[in-house]
Amino acid sequence: MLEMNSMRKTKADLDGEPSAKRLKNDKQRSEKENEEEMDILDSTQRCIDSLEAKSLPSHITAPRSSRIQVAECGVISKICLMNFMCHKRLEVELNANVNFIHGRNGSGKSAIMTGIVVGLGGKASATSRATSLKNFIRTGESFAEITIFLRNGGPDAYHPELYGATIEVVRRLNHDGTGAYKLKSSSGRIISNKKEELLNIMEQFNIQVDNPVSLLNQDTSRNFLHNTDAKAKYKLFMKATLLDQIAQEYEKANETQATYNRMIDTKEKEISQEKKGIKELEEQWKSLQKLREMEGKVDELKRELTWSCVRKIEKDIELKRKEIAQERAKCPKKEQKLQEFESGKSGIEEQKNDLERELSDVMNSLRGLESQKQAIADEKKAKDKAIVEKMRECKKTIKKRSEMEDEKKAIQRKIMEVTEKQMEKERLDTAKALRQKKQQALHAAKADYDDLTPVIASHQETKSQLEYSLDENRRKKNRAKSSLVELDKKIRDHQQTIQRLREAKGDKLKAFGREMPQVIDEIQRARHMFRKRPLGPIGSYLSLKDQKDAYPIECALTQSLLTAFLCDNHRDREILCRIFRQVFGNGRKPEIITVPFHTAPYRDRPLPACRFPTVMSQLKISEVNISNYLMEKSAHQILLIKDAGEARLFMHDRSKCPAGYRSAYTSDGSQVTLDGFYSGSGGRSIFLQSSTEESVRSMEAEIASLTDNKRILVSEVDQSEAQGRQDNSELRRIKNLLQEQKTSERALRRKIDELEAELAVPDEDDDDGVDVSTLEGEIHILDEEIANISETIRVVQDEVRLGKQEGQQVQEKLDDVKSKMDDLCNNAEVLSERIERKLSDLSKYDQKCNQYKQAIATIKENVAVLEQNLEEHGRLRDIAEKDAVGERIETDRSPEAIDRQIKQVNALLARERDGLENLEEVRKKLQERITWYKETVAMIDNSRTFLRNMKSGMARRFKMFGIVQEFITFRSKSLFKNNLERRGYYGNLEFNHEEEKLEMTVQVDTAAKSGTKNQKTLSGGERSFSTVCFIMSLWDAIEAPFRVLDEFDVFMDMVNRKMSMKLLLKCAEENSARQFIFLTPQNMSDLVPMNQSRLTVMMLEPPEREGTCSD
Repeated sequence: MLEMNSMRKTKADLDGEPSAKRLKNDKQRSEKENEEEMDILDSTQRCIDSLEAKSLPSHITAPRSSRIQVAECGVISKICLMNFMCHKRLEVELNANVNFIHGRNGSGKSAIMTGIVVGLGGKASATSRATSLKNFIRTGESFAEITIFLRNGGPDAYHPELYGATIEVVRRLNHDGTGAYKLKSSSGRIISNKKEELLNIMEQFNIQVDNPVSLLNQDTSRNFLHNTDAKAKYKLFMKATLLDQIAQEYEKANETQATYNRMIDTKEKEISQEKKGIKELEEQWKSLQKLREMEGKVDELKRELTWSCVRKIEKDIELKRKEIAQERAKCPKKEQKLQEFESGKSGIEEQKNDLERELSDVMNSLRGLESQKQAIADEKKAKDKAIVEKMRECKKTIKKRSEMEDEKKAIQRKIMEVTEKQMEKERLDTAKALRQKKQQALHAAKADYDDLTPVIASHQETKSQLEYSLDENRRKKNRAKSSLVELDKKIRDHQQTIQRLREAKGDKLKAFGREMPQVIDEIQRARHMFRKRPLGPIGSYLSLKDQKDAYPIECALTQSLLTAFLCDNHRDREILCRIFRQVFGNGRKPEIITVPFHTAPYRDRPLPACRFPTVMSQLKISEVNISNYLMEKSAHQILLIKDAGEARLFMHDRSKCPAGYRSAYTSDGSQVTLDGFYSGSGGRSIFLQSSTEESVRSMEAEIASLTDNKRILVSEVDQSEAQGRQDNSELRRIKNLLQEQKTSERALRRKIDELEAELAVPDEDDDDGVDVSTLEGEIHILDEEIANISETIRVVQDEVRLGKQEGQQVQEKLDDVKSKMDDLCNNAEVLSERIERKLSDLSKYDQKCNQYKQAIATIKENVAVLEQNLEEHGRLRDIAEKDAVGERIETDRSPEAIDRQIKQVNALLARERDGLENLEEVRKKLQERITWYKETVAMIDNSRTFLRNMKSGMARRFKMFGIVQEFITFRSKSLFKNNLERRGYYGNLEFNHEEEKLEMTVQVDTAAKSGTKNQKTLSGGERSFSTVCFIMSLWDAIEAPFRVLDEFDVFMDMVNRKMSMKLLLKCAEENSARQFIFLTPQNMSDLVPMNQSRLTVMMLEPPEREGTCSD
């Protein structure tokens, strides 16, 4: 860089024809530069000697963070692309140190790098993406715009008094091939529109958009990976380190020496001819001596005039000093007040911090109680579950006991029947009489059975009819109850709307919610805390061209959108959320939408003409950012068609509906899309209505109608319930009757079967063989089992009772914990309110401090202006003193009086020169020729001296160029080896400066003796890794503020990619004053962590494509 600066100075000095004075200055400066260059040469040589004595210098790997902590100038803080390549609108905010931008192929990553090159004045050919700048304009658009924000801080800032902390570079590309630049300050003011100013800024920041190492695009990276030409690598090395530019400057300097030699020869020929002319003019000069005596008096008056001007300026300086003293006397009082307010502010901040710590303790206690509450609730749930299981077990046991009791009763009936049969047999005298009686009983039982069967079937049919009637009645009642619920909800909604509309008579904001005026007041009070004041509710900025469209537009935009607020940034969103929590508490809060604010309306591509109006065309919007957001929500693509049938015919016919329109809304709120229809329920507008009284009357009429419908439905429900009770009673009667009849049927069937079985047995075996004692034994066994089951039921019931008591105790514990949590919540709310009050107090103190700081700054500015005026007067006095001739003359006369006297003397001289007009011309010519002669002779002498110095200086510089070249070569080789060794590889860069070749060798397996490979034989991952190491070794030789790599890891395997990431992050960490931007299609989930404030990872989603964009 020293060589480059020296050569630039040499070139600037040689432009134009030199003068003797400038050559003398050049000689002195050349000698001084020679001494400085000799010192640098010795220092550089000592550095080379120390490097050659060591295998790897410690300063190569020493971190630079100790020297530079934060990037202050030249780095990119944000880039905005509009209609550029595949991006319609893209904003990317960049970290000052490390940025990883990843996404799938086609997501537009390379467009960011191309935008940096083109936005900073690069040509289309420098991007390797197109041959003309107009090819970068997105398909279908007429222009593209690139905006790049550069930091402008620190000692190397470029005109910070004009641009401020940020320089905004805007480049516009038009489709006709034209373009324009705008250079803006941090406040948005346009400073310049010339490319020369941009080039000056880039030279100040050392930005090199055409340096392939500073901005390595994917085509250059791919060509480097696949190109094994040693000359191409050497050319890249020379271009990246700017050594090729130094060599070109040396060639220009040699051409300049030849030009100087030709010029000296020409001037020597001109001198001999000029001597003759000087002798002729000297003879004419003697005649002017008499005239000079009169002019001497004029010179004396002029000398007095100059000292009179000095005296006047000195008086002005005294006045300025008094004004400065008066201004400075005002500052101490202001500073004392400022100190008092800052002290008070510190006290409030300490109180706020104490309250925040107390609130944190309360929240920790609350979280502990929450976990305790959860544990108790789980315990209670387990106990309740156990009780339910016990109760279920108890019910099963009771059912089993009931079944046993029924079985016992059946056996007892059997004993009675057997006993009766035995008694009956004893009463019969003969078996024949008994058999005859059984046959009679059999006939009677069959007759009764036959008579009972049709009766049961009839009752079954009646039961089915009643059950169907009950189901229908139940469904009818449920429908009526659902309708009642909907009617009640509509009535409540209408009543709330009426109340809101009545409240909105005095304040329109209340139509958007009862708390909305309070929200607006809080926003107004906190306006100084916002970067940009939030906008909302959105509906308050809208008015209608036709009130008939109010309801469909409200359905299209939705109530949640109309009550929402817009915020410019996330910091303003947090402040607005805090206001919502303060006003709404735990209630429902309006939606907050974060979208950057713009002063200009969006200009979207116009849609085809349509005979129906759109939502946007029927709205009057008083705020441009509201209009922009509705455009983003595609409100201009929603049609308003009054009739639903007409809307369906229009939207579903692609030949009628122009392209670009998404849906339509009808007067009853129905939505019609291109392939669907969603019926609306009708209604009235709440937020966009114009006549409050008319809306209230209409809704009151609807409430009356809904109330009448409700009475009709209540009557239907009562009738359904009465009919249901009657049908249930009849059904229960039929069921009981059926149960009795089926019991009788089963008894008759059993009796018939028994009689038929008895009659089938001969008379001597007529006894059924049933032993009464056996049946009584079974009853005894059943009694014991019933007693055991009863005991089990009692034990289970006791356990259930005990479980309920324990559950009650757990419930009491749970209630106690809930009570403590309620107390802590109340305490937290109180603390939050106190913190909000402290924040409000801090805001007031900030305002006061800012006021006094502004007053002090104003005083200092006034003092600075006065001091600047004083300094200007001092410079004027110095200039006047320099212009003054001879010793100081103390005079009280004004400059005007002296000037009048000089004019009188000059008038007298003019009358005496009437016949000597040509003598003045002779004097001038003589003076000019003598001056030219002396200057030319001095110039020739100085030029010869300068050429000798230049020749020796060029020799020294060329020697220095060789040393610097060797230094950069050695440093690049050392860094390349060091980076490869971190992967376990060994490699070397072999430079041949005479043949301009660079060979790269890499040994993958360091344990092997003969594993050295050139780049051609490496695998894709090894070649990519070695390329990254080579690029990083060249980074050390350039001073550009940022480096950009595009798809450097596309051919890497996982191991090489991980190691490359570590090397790049290590390099970025050691170079905290440099910005690194890495573009990659790979996933960043395995990224090596570092300081998050210096690392930004962002993912690009594929944009909506109308044009083409490739990675």
